[in-house]
Amino acid sequence: MVNAQDDAHASASPSSHAVPLHPVFAFIVAFILTTFIFQALPGKTLVLSFMQGLLLSALMLVIVKLSDRKALAKPKSAGVLGRWIIYVLLVAALSGVVTFYLVRVGLRGFELNELALRLCVVCAVCLVTGIFEEALFRVLAINAFVIAFDSKRTRLIDSSPLQTNAVFKAALLSAILFAFLHISIAGLTSGHAMVQLQTIIKFFQTALFGLIMAAFYIRTKSLWLIALMHTVFDILYLGPVMMAHGIPSALVTNEPVNLILLAVTTALLLAPAISAVQYIKDTPTEALAAGETSAYE
Repeated sequence: MVNAQDDAHASASPSSHAVPLHPVFAFIVAFILTTFIFQALPGKTLVLSFMQGLLLSALMLVIVKLSDRKALAKPKSAGVLGRWIIYVLLVAALSGVVTFYLVRVGLRGFELNELALRLCVVCAVCLVTGIFEEALFRVLAINAFVIAFDSKRTRLIDSSPLQTNAVFKAALLSAILFAFLHISIAGLTSGHAMVQLQTIIKFFQTALFGLIMAAFYIRTKSLWLIALMHTVFDILYLGPVMMAHGIPSALVTNEPVNLILLAVTTALLLAPAISAVQYIKDTPTEALAAGETSAYE
């Protein structure tokens, strides 16, 4: 039975203001809608990909607003993690420069006005993709998984402490799911060993990126910074190939240069990913619940 003191404490808690959607239910709904839209509206071209991403990002924003309005507020300072922002984007830029050199011949067939239009569409695709993927795999997923892994809690935002391992497990699982989105069964079962190897490396690369984004979300408590970082990363990393060939049919190829580039960029993401994991583990568990400053700073 809840006594009067506990009841008063609960009413003062930030989570006492109920949201229309429970975080776990919100993630399940978002995941089901995503799967349905992927099947009903495949993004095979730049325009279709933009339409798909626009619909998905709009739906994710609505679900986030119904389950965690604070995630749509102005982000907190990135703190000690801020030092990695430029580094991560430079890793993407390195890949983009090499890719641009490889596809430069394909870009010569376009007029200047066509290139400008394609650049705008590519940036738009990357923007809606960044919003959609970060809303689903960071905000909604981490909010839901924290609750699932912490049996002592019924809400994500509360005055009681979170278990550190619950936060880390939530971040790790969200990164793994995010990585699975970016690989294909066809790549794993390909008859080409190089394609299989690239698919495996791609999984680890995407998981590392997911852990980095998870740390930024846990730090800033907001969707907007991670969505912006994701957008810029995709523009730099995938922009050249999307400009030349549209939406790539596969994220891995049977070419040695792509294997080398993928391996190098994955290795370069290790340092910020390790720092991200350390941040997540060292962040006071109360910080995610009550919005306090991390002792890691």
